Amino acid sequence: MEDMSLLVSVICVLISAVSMGAAICSARYSSKSAKASKKSATVAENTYKKTIEPNVIAYIAPSPKEPCACHLVIENIGKDPARDIRIYPACNFPVNEEARQYFNNSFVYNGIPFLEPNGMRRTFIGFFDELMRKEKDTDVMVVYNEKEESFPISFSSFACVVKDKEIKDLQLERIVDALEKLQEDKQS
Repeated sequence: MEDMSLLVSVICVLISAVSMGAAICSARYSSKSAKASKKSATVAENTYKKTIEPNVIAYIAPSPKEPCACHLVIENIGKDPARDIRIYPACNFPVNEEARQYFNNSFVYNGIPFLEPNGMRRTFIGFFDELMRKEKDTDVMVVYNEKEESFPISFSSFACVVKDKEIKDLQLERIVDALEKLQEDKQS
């Protein structure tokens, strides 16, 4: 009987030890899981804040009306207004000489006091063909709402790009050819 009692005690001690080990492992796993959840929540919160805060970017783009003309564009892609925007082009930032006066009197040097969500400002800086020959890549610093970001500006990335106007001209030529062919077929 004493052997049986000793055996039961040993089994209870083993079960207790295994249970304690499992509890320790469970606590460690829960702790790691809680840390991962907290980190995930922080990332989600930061991502959410970025979508509702102002987010001002700078880039170059073709003019909507003349694809060969190059514009410097400042745009608020965030969900909140941006205030007191200052633009600092690099000292090697190329500007066509005919456009320099307009560039110097634009928002680039005067700043933008308020830019609504999805708001945009554009200023002409030259023609892509000339700008690609003049300078290599440069950058623009944008400061707003106590944030500061630098944006790379690459004119070379527009080399040999088919402009919208060229595509439209090609489409119009195809339409004219098709209409002429229809007219010829009708007359035959």
